[in-house]
Amino acid sequence: MGLDRNSARRPYHVRDQDRGDEANLGAARGPGAAASTPDPGGAPRLAIALAALNIPVMAFAQAQAAPARPKEPLHEVVVSAKRMYYNGANDLALDKLTQSVVDTPQTIAAVSANALSDRAVNDLNGALRAVPGITLGAGESNWQGNNPYLRGFPARDDLFVDGQRDFGSYYRDPFDDAQVVVLEGPASILFGHGSTGGVINQVSKSPRLTPLLAGAATLGTNDLQRVTVDTGAPLARLGPGAAFRLNLMANHNGVADRDVVHGDRWGIAPSLALGLGTPTRLEIKYFHQTNREVPDLGIPWLNGRPAPVRRANFYGFTSDYLDTAVDILTARLEHDFSGSTTLSTQLRYSTDSRRYRMTEADIPKGVAPNTPVDAITVARNAFPAFQGSGSSTFWDDQTDLTMRLSSGPIKHAIVAGFELGREAPHTTYYNDIGVPGTNLANPVLQPYSVTASYPEMSTHTVAKTAGVYALDTLQWGAWQVMGGGREDLFDAPYRSVKYSSSGAVLAQTTADQVNRIFSYRAALVYKPAPNGSVYAMTGTSFDPSAEGIASLISAGRTLAQANLNLGPERTKTYEIGSKWRLPDGGLLITGAVFRMEMANARVPDPNNPEFAVLGGDERVDGAQLSASGQLTHALRIDASYTYLDSVVVRTTPKGPLLGAPLTNAPRNSSSIWIKYRIARPLEIGIGGLQASSQLGQDTAAAYLVAPGYVVWNAMAKYRATPHLVVQLNLDNIANRAYIAQVHPFHVIPAEGFAARLSVAVRY
Repeated sequence: MGLDRNSARRPYHVRDQDRGDEANLGAARGPGAAASTPDPGGAPRLAIALAALNIPVMAFAQAQAAPARPKEPLHEVVVSAKRMYYNGANDLALDKLTQSVVDTPQTIAAVSANALSDRAVNDLNGALRAVPGITLGAGESNWQGNNPYLRGFPARDDLFVDGQRDFGSYYRDPFDDAQVVVLEGPASILFGHGSTGGVINQVSKSPRLTPLLAGAATLGTNDLQRVTVDTGAPLARLGPGAAFRLNLMANHNGVADRDVVHGDRWGIAPSLALGLGTPTRLEIKYFHQTNREVPDLGIPWLNGRPAPVRRANFYGFTSDYLDTAVDILTARLEHDFSGSTTLSTQLRYSTDSRRYRMTEADIPKGVAPNTPVDAITVARNAFPAFQGSGSSTFWDDQTDLTMRLSSGPIKHAIVAGFELGREAPHTTYYNDIGVPGTNLANPVLQPYSVTASYPEMSTHTVAKTAGVYALDTLQWGAWQVMGGGREDLFDAPYRSVKYSSSGAVLAQTTADQVNRIFSYRAALVYKPAPNGSVYAMTGTSFDPSAEGIASLISAGRTLAQANLNLGPERTKTYEIGSKWRLPDGGLLITGAVFRMEMANARVPDPNNPEFAVLGGDERVDGAQLSASGQLTHALRIDASYTYLDSVVVRTTPKGPLLGAPLTNAPRNSSSIWIKYRIARPLEIGIGGLQASSQLGQDTAAAYLVAPGYVVWNAMAKYRATPHLVVQLNLDNIANRAYIAQVHPFHVIPAEGFAARLSVAVRY
């Protein structure tokens, strides 16, 4: 892991933020893979996307084939310009952070372009596994998709792209990512509602004023076939500072030792920039991704542990499906009034759709603890939320004014702005009757067969957000003080209709949650040296009960609407830490201790467990250490460790056990990746991931523990020519069987040993 250390203003001839080092000729996403056969409905669109490749390829060719000129003496020309999305000094695509990474009083981890490439990452979950403090929850129903937990708190609704919320429940592919940045700890002052454990921000690739043509293809033992293309060029016909970029992806893969599970996806991400290098800059980006997958709900719990069955066991039907599509259109306008004042506005509109039918093994209650596994018959769930369809729309505008001022000896870095947004999810849940069961040890793979299926409930929410905020970082001498506040209005009218099997309306529910919340952050930073800092920070966050894409449905099995008319959960954090960049600008070393306190956590109502009350308190005490960067010219290390001591402080009789740890919060987790350049053309890398045991449920009725694990991966990269790299990745070298994702009712085993061979070119 590592952050791009180049400043926001830089010469165009220096290394681009998503180019990687000179030995990394693959696209920033990491080696892609050979073309697959996507779903037929998506093939025409992919063909159109490939045809569109002619535009930047022709521009690239023209740029490379300029007519020869008489030889003249060479003179160095340096063109400096502020790049889109990077008003701060961090290159984190976050306007509200005005200081360098070393001087920002918050734990920040990033998976850089080089790390994505070295580890051959082809999904967002793969990138997040390299960040200790993050665990991956398993989803179900309308919640199927990336489901990370940060410091023990769910972060499903805290996924961002270029600093703006990525609204939608789908599995994200990082083919358009330059890096993935994780800001840990509550941050409602920066992002509004949510962000209890932190946020995950995907920094997308942007056009630039130098030609680019890159691509990668990968074949793998788990039926992996993947191809990516990254191309762009300046567009002189549109004026100075105009450039175009296009990223394409097609992917087919299975899962090693999960034979039935497989998926196809494809994506296209064109972007156009105008005015690069000028005071006024405009960038328009479009992102599309289509997924067609067999959903995996893993294996069930048995006697408080994952059932002792084969990793390959699949309890679904051959025709189970999860189909998603997302379209995101973003326009960003920036204007520099001076070298110290910039106004930016970013408008986003997105839509996503999903249809699904998935199956979960359900062990009947009352099975004796000593019952042989092959004597247990499991039900294939007939819960209403395991078949359905939904769609959502999202629009959001963020406008920020950034100013750098001086008042005597004190320097100010001020960011003030507002946000307006609207999120509108709509979902229909189906119920199945007469679903056949199967054996726990030896499940029968068969076509979908039920007696009846009917829509049981439809829901519709329109959540409107308005926020205003201001932050100021004051600096004098070796001291910095950060302070700021944000006022949010969150209004979420909700409506649901429940139907009988004959289609008759059984019940209608309406509610309107209106939350007006103030969030703040304050921090003190001391710089004992220019390359280091020591800081203390406190901040708050809030989580409305209706913030999730599934609106107020709180239980997929019963379609319970337990959170009606509940106020938000509130969290406060305290963090003390230090960051140091070694004098040569290489290794970044960080460390922090923190406490997070959630008040008014949602727990079951003791008088009516079908509804929730704000009667819980939770606390997490922790520490985090990391070192990332070049130790020598040939040796790089990315290592980090997170300790979490989580506890339920207040609860109700049907809620989490008093004193129990939080779910999805392993006490110890760590990650290491070491890369060594043996010779100019050859690099090798080895890395490990470790996590101690974690809970799937922490109630008296179900105390479920997933065991810890250690897993090792390796890489070898050979630079065959200046433009060609061949790379071999070996994942889970020891073929370790462990649990990769945890859910209160099932767990998903990690894939077994897998090998990937990639070929990447770059011009």
